[in-house]
Amino acid sequence: MALARVALEVSPEQIAAGDVWVATAAGGSVAGIVALGSSEQPNTLDLDKLFVEPQRIRTGVGRALIAHAIGEARRRGAQRLTILSDPYAAGFYERTGARLIGEAPSDAIPGRSLPFYEIELGDDALRRTGVGFNMTTSYLYVQINSAEAANAAQH
Repeated sequence: MALARVALEVSPEQIAAGDVWVATAAGGSVAGIVALGSSEQPNTLDLDKLFVEPQRIRTGVGRALIAHAIGEARRRGAQRLTILSDPYAAGFYERTGARLIGEAPSDAIPGRSLPFYEIELGDDALRRTGVGFNMTTSYLYVQINSAEAANAAQH
């Protein structure tokens, strides 16, 4: 479990780079988090983290977070977003337009392979998530800019 914990943590470097966003509910509680990461592939960013608080699963938070990540990746000039998925989240990514391209080694558990997805970031990438540009939502997206905020997002 300790190996998985390290892979799931948000680093101060990710925060300083502006690569982490938190979705908060109307009352200010954390609803989910998403982070982008660099990739070894050209014109590609990795979906480094996407977590939704268990009580918020199937409420639209995950779709809104993936749509935010897609929009930000496009803004940064990426043409592709890759996702190393937990097997239990594979269906979610497929429903948001991700295409399974194989398996890759887990970044948390040695010897484990995980589904590896990609989202082509063309003009219809946001439409495929099911979240429209004009969708109203009760979630606020806040870019994290301090270690204290990142710590709060992890709990």
